[in-house]
Amino acid sequence: MSKRAVAIRVDSGRCIGIGHVMRCLTLAQQLRVCGCEVVFVSKPHLGHVASLCEQAGFLVLFLALRANSTSSELEHAVWLGGDQSDDATQFNQAVSLHFGRSADWIVVDHYGIDAHWEGLVSKTGACLLAIDDLADRSHICEWLLDQTLGRRCEDYLAKVAASTHMLLGSEYVLLREEFSLPRKEIIETRERGLACKLGRVLVMMGGTDHLDLTTEVLKGLNEDDSTHSVTVVLGLTAPHLTHVKDVCRNNPKFTLSVNPTQMAALMLEHDLCIGAAGGSAWERCALGLPGTLAAFALNQRLIAEALVANGATMLLSHPIDQSQLLIQLAQLRQPEQYQAMVNNCLQIGDGRGAHRVANTMLQERASV
Repeated sequence: MSKRAVAIRVDSGRCIGIGHVMRCLTLAQQLRVCGCEVVFVSKPHLGHVASLCEQAGFLVLFLALRANSTSSELEHAVWLGGDQSDDATQFNQAVSLHFGRSADWIVVDHYGIDAHWEGLVSKTGACLLAIDDLADRSHICEWLLDQTLGRRCEDYLAKVAASTHMLLGSEYVLLREEFSLPRKEIIETRERGLACKLGRVLVMMGGTDHLDLTTEVLKGLNEDDSTHSVTVVLGLTAPHLTHVKDVCRNNPKFTLSVNPTQMAALMLEHDLCIGAAGGSAWERCALGLPGTLAAFALNQRLIAEALVANGATMLLSHPIDQSQLLIQLAQLRQPEQYQAMVNNCLQIGDGRGAHRVANTMLQERASV
C-alpha cells in the first residue's frame, strides 16, 4: 500500500511570522512518523523560513508570488501574495505533479485563505483540514482545527457546513514531542527555580519580532536587580537581529540564542518568560513556565485573553511599558503567585495535541 500523501499549504515571512509554519511542521513530523509522505507548499515571501522545513527533511514546493488581490474582503488577504483562484490553481498543479495524483489530505493554515480556495482544491477529492484561530471567515473543509483555549462550535456558526468535524480547544495544540514531559519533572524543576529566587528570564517576542519589542523588554530588564540572567530567542530572519546582538553584547547578563533547536530544554532552564502571545505561548504552558505576554495581532490577543482568564499568564501592554514590566516581574516572584501560575499553565494541555490530530486524520482517511 502506498504512503498517504499530505500537502500542507502554509506561508511565513516578516509580516506573517513563523508560527504557522512551526505548528504545521509539528503536525508534519507526527504524520511522517505514522507513515505519511508530507510536502509543504509555500510562497517565497520576504523573510520566509521554508529552510526549517527542508532541514527537517521535508520537500517545499514553491508557488509564484503575484500581485495582491484588490477584490478580497479578507483582512489578511495581502499575506497570500496573489488571489485565491490563482493560488489554488498553482497548488493543485504542484501537488499533482509531485505525487502523480491528488493528495489524500490537504492541510491549510493561512489567514489569507478561506472557503473560495478550499472549494477549488477540494475538487481533487482530498480530505481537507483547515487550521484557524480567528474564526473570522468561512471554510469548506471536512475537518477544522482551532487550538484556541475555550473555543466553541458556536464561534464557527454559519462559517462551516453542519457536516464539518471540529477539533477545538487546547487539547489539540500542535506541540513537538519534547514538550510532552511528566508533570512531576516539570513541577520539581519549577520548585528548584523558586528556591533560587526566580532570577532566570527568557525573552521570546516572536521569531521575527518585526516591531523590535525585544529591545524595549531588555531596557526594562537592565533595570531589574532581581533578574540575574536573560536569554533572548530570535529567528535568523528577524529584521532587528543585528541591533539585538549589539544590545546583548554590551550587557554580560544578556545572552542571544538564534533559532535554538532544543526549546523545551531552554524553557526548563528558565524561571520566567516575557513573550509574544503566539504559538510558543502553548509551549510555555506545557512546561509550566509562567510570565507575561504582549499581544500585537488579533490572534495573539485572543490567545492572551484566554490565558489571562485561566490564570496562566499576565498581560503586558503594547507598546511595552517598562515600569509595568518590572511590577509584573515582582508579582510573579511571589511564591504563592508563582506556584499557582505554574499549576494553571499545566492545566492548559498535556503536549499531545499533534498525536490526537494525526491519529484523527489517519483514522478518517482509512474509513473512506
